[in-house]
Amino acid sequence: MADAAERNSRAPASEPAETGGVSAAAGTVPTGQSSEPDVAGPAVLDALRALHASHDVLLERVAERYGIGRNDLRCLEILEREGPMRPQHLAERSRLSPAAITKVADRLVRCGFVVRQTDEADRRGYVLRVSTGHGRLRASTWDAVRADATAALGELSPAEAALLVRIAAALTDINTRHAERLEGPT
Repeated sequence: MADAAERNSRAPASEPAETGGVSAAAGTVPTGQSSEPDVAGPAVLDALRALHASHDVLLERVAERYGIGRNDLRCLEILEREGPMRPQHLAERSRLSPAAITKVADRLVRCGFVVRQTDEADRRGYVLRVSTGHGRLRASTWDAVRADATAALGELSPAEAALLVRIAAALTDINTRHAERLEGPT
């Protein structure tokens, strides 16, 4: 996995990354704008591709450290971010099948990361909730990452931080829109 991520971070700008990255060679100038070549666009896309690849490697290492798979880690992250939820809702959020969620939940419960709790809204069902038992492992894994990221982002001016938030939101919207476009048969 690290080899693919390293290749993606070193891929020439004219080749899309193996992870589905956008080709940085697409630095065309829309009609009505300057005829100067867009040199910032490819550089930004290359930087974003490298960021994505490094994040992918980081998540792989975290999953290895936790002793779980990537889908398990993704579901754990959803539960940490959004709070307790029924398995059906987790299946929708993670885009995994109900059968896969049952297996993911069983593994996360067995590892002590998640507990099953009676659903107060419907006592016949249950919700999955992150356990407090893995707090020390989570802290030892993520606290240093969070501190380094906070320090790096702390160097931004308020205007730069606001611009970064706007760009991240716009790119998230683009990814979401294209993921929906690509859903279904080819």
